[in-house]
Amino acid sequence: GGGYGYGIMGATHHAIEDIGVLSGFSHMKCFVPFANEAVESVANEMMKYQGPSYLRLGFGLAPKSLMPFDQYQPIQQLRTGERWTVIVLGPVVMNALQALDSGSVSADVFVVNELPLSAPTPQLEASIRKTGKVLVVEEHVSRGGLGEHLALLLCKRNLVPKHFSSLCAQGYPSGLYGNQAFHQTESNLDPQSILHHLSSV
Repeated sequence: GGGYGYGIMGATHHAIEDIGVLSGFSHMKCFVPFANEAVESVANEMMKYQGPSYLRLGFGLAPKSLMPFDQYQPIQQLRTGERWTVIVLGPVVMNALQALDSGSVSADVFVVNELPLSAPTPQLEASIRKTGKVLVVEEHVSRGGLGEHLALLLCKRNLVPKHFSSLCAQGYPSGLYGNQAFHQTESNLDPQSILHHLSSV
């Protein structure tokens, strides 16, 4: 289970450093479906890839408004907005969408389905130029994760937002174990924490 997916079973069953470890291997491609409904298209793309690959699975039920997922995209835009560009890895995107459902903050939401990326999409570049504020959300530690990878990718393209922040897995701050929601809350990856961040910057 990607991230804290196995919850109460503890750190031996969690995978919060997997992308950082595996993406360093030559030609390795890490595929991360953001919802149960996206697994088939991602797996089909993975089978086409001529090289070593890793499939990171996590549980996530996509809202019906996002259906269907017929065509694979490395970066997929799920929502349009004005104030922020929110870029998410994996099923934790459901928490970001729930945070934005309050209507108090408007954001473009993109989900990343593979790492490493060769380049941001034109839509993502346009969003960053428009908003000037980027929030990365991932159920993975910062080292070797989406935020670190994306920051380098944007700098190489001379696309530097006015504000760049990252919410990521913090390990086990309290030393306690709980379900996935408990660990997400400890790492500020729950909907309320995401909304608070978007509202306060």
